[in-house]
Amino acid sequence: MSLINNMLLDLDKNSSTDHTHAISITDGLNAATNVPRQRSRKKSSRWPAIVSLCVLLIFTSLWWGQKYQPQILDIITSWPATLENVLQQNLNSDVDAPAIAKISNTTAKQAVIRNQTTTPAVTLKQAAIFQPKVIPVKKQKASTAKAPTTKTKTIKSKANNPKTAVANVIITPAKPDPIQMAAYHYAEATHQLAKQQLPLALASLRKALKLNPKHIKARSVLAQKLTNLQQHKEAELLLRTGISLLPQHYQFSQLLAKLMISQGKHESALVILKRRLNDRQNTIRADAEYLALLAMQYQKLQQHDEAIKIFNQALKIQPQKNTWWLGLAISLEALQQQTLARKAYLRAATGKQLPIRLQKFTVEKIALLNKK
Repeated sequence: MSLINNMLLDLDKNSSTDHTHAISITDGLNAATNVPRQRSRKKSSRWPAIVSLCVLLIFTSLWWGQKYQPQILDIITSWPATLENVLQQNLNSDVDAPAIAKISNTTAKQAVIRNQTTTPAVTLKQAAIFQPKVIPVKKQKASTAKAPTTKTKTIKSKANNPKTAVANVIITPAKPDPIQMAAYHYAEATHQLAKQQLPLALASLRKALKLNPKHIKARSVLAQKLTNLQQHKEAELLLRTGISLLPQHYQFSQLLAKLMISQGKHESALVILKRRLNDRQNTIRADAEYLALLAMQYQKLQQHDEAIKIFNQALKIQPQKNTWWLGLAISLEALQQQTLARKAYLRAATGKQLPIRLQKFTVEKIALLNKK
């Protein structure tokens, strides 16, 4: 019986342990099913706090925007100007000027759009800040070479704003001035003549006249040199062209008359000198050299009355010219005016300007007139 009782007790213990295990299992299952319900309840309880926080942030941002509106406008309007200042300081670097103009235009447009959207009531003083400053492009200096080229370099701006049309810069090297180049060739010719480089000097004078046909000195010097070289046709053409281009410059007529005299054409020389004397009488009558040359041509053609009159006019201007006194004495002697002729010979002999041959001639004439 004791054995049976022990077995029954063991069975009761096992049943009790199984029951406790079942109870613990059921409790664990119930706990597992209850956890997600509690978490979902906690999540649903957070939404009102989030909504209220958002509303609070919206109201505080609106309040801050109304209170600090001027400071915000200053920040928006000042940063494009600061950007332009930085770009101006770095202008010497590899930054392109059209690109800078484009950046300034775009930043100014963005600032204006933001002000119009946020604060429609923008004053004119504030709007003036948004106008972009045009950064000029430095021009390159044109080279001062002898024969500068005429290439043109164009720099076009990429800015679309028509107000920034100043940024479109065209850099064109200055074309060589023909008058200045003619002066250069004339100076070169004088330097070459000083070095006895006659062919080079003639070429330089021709270049000067080609660039500036009204260059008086170049035409005169070239005509004189050609006359000395017996190139009379070219010299005559040069002088007649000069007379037609510059009729007021009577010195070309004087040179042309000397050219005629060198060829023995005294009548042609007289015609040229008389024509210019009638055209510009007041100016030429003050030129003693021109008058003396005209008087000599009258004397060569045996027109002593006109020669005496013109010699006297020239000597009133320059009385120290002994050669002119000698010419006057010859014409007076030809008209049998012995007393006046002797005085003119004496006046011619007093100076030292006469060559030795003419001095001997003058002394002989004085001695001959003293015998009479």
